[in-house]
Amino acid sequence: MIPPRKTWLIHMGQFITAWGGPMLFASPVVLSATWFPGEQQTLAISVGVTAGAVGQAVSFIIGPVFVPDSGSCQQNRSGHNISDIVTEHIQTISLENKNHNCSGDAAFIKDAGDGITKLLLVEFIWSVLLLLVTMLYFPARPPTPPSISASFEREDYLRGFLRALKSPKVYLIGFIYALPAAVFSMWANFIDVFLLPIGIQQDDAGWIGFWGIFSAGISCIIVGGFIDHFKAWLKSSILVLYCISIGSAVWFLLLCMKIIPFSLGMVYASFILTSAMMNSPQALMFELICQVCYPIGEATASGILCIIFNFVAIIFLILASIEILGTAWLNWSLLVSVGVCVPPLALVSVNFKRLEVDKHGDKSE
Repeated sequence: MIPPRKTWLIHMGQFITAWGGPMLFASPVVLSATWFPGEQQTLAISVGVTAGAVGQAVSFIIGPVFVPDSGSCQQNRSGHNISDIVTEHIQTISLENKNHNCSGDAAFIKDAGDGITKLLLVEFIWSVLLLLVTMLYFPARPPTPPSISASFEREDYLRGFLRALKSPKVYLIGFIYALPAAVFSMWANFIDVFLLPIGIQQDDAGWIGFWGIFSAGISCIIVGGFIDHFKAWLKSSILVLYCISIGSAVWFLLLCMKIIPFSLGMVYASFILTSAMMNSPQALMFELICQVCYPIGEATASGILCIIFNFVAIIFLILASIEILGTAWLNWSLLVSVGVCVPPLALVSVNFKRLEVDKHGDKSE
């Protein structure tokens, strides 16, 4: 059984790490508005979002390198609830409470614990190096504003936050963004668990996750560059991407259920397409909320999206830990999360307030 002292340290570490979440969400949006002209801002946001996606993609590869696969023992766990599997791998719950027999479990748990410790140490060193480089070099803003809107002071954070909370459109856009993004983000973290029952092992699942997230980053940059030249198509582009996501999610779901001919290549293709289509709208949603909320600051607007994202993610993780629900609904959650967002997205009206300021030079109030 894991010692209580370590349990509290783990929770405290996760809590402190989560403090950086809003900053990571907001930083690409703020940097794009501060450093780039209007015709490059969506692309800049896409690059920032992609940087995080690249890190997530790499995690699918380095995770199995540091933490060993449980091999045949893992096959015996395929019938367990997701909370049992994840808790056993991460928190190393005692073997006496598990309904399986595998003589190699004790050695596997020890090796997994050592591997996780080494992985966290590498991530810590890398994070400290990035922090030092940023503090020593990165200036706050360019010598001259890149756009007219960048030269204007944004609304005070607290005042802007309270003002944004009074707008139903902000909640609607937040819901349209956060539901698919949070569900996919949480779901993708457990992809090896979901694919195990259909015979796909951890190594293959890791590469499926890697190429899925990598393709999402590439598609996000392409779409962001496109929208910078066709701002009027912003909402329409998000709608098209969400509709394609529905089709690809159905394809992936049918493969997992083996209703249609199954192959590893098909799983790769369906997951890569689903990942690309569900992640590409993220930069567009940040651009949308900033345009709608202006002159409220970009940090405030994107921070609200972060709050809604985290709320949805918490709900997903709570549901995933309820044993009576099983795991069958998890794949369906992908389809439902994007499907329910299409009708409200079609109805929401878009006002390009910040774009109008850049075109005409008059600050919108």
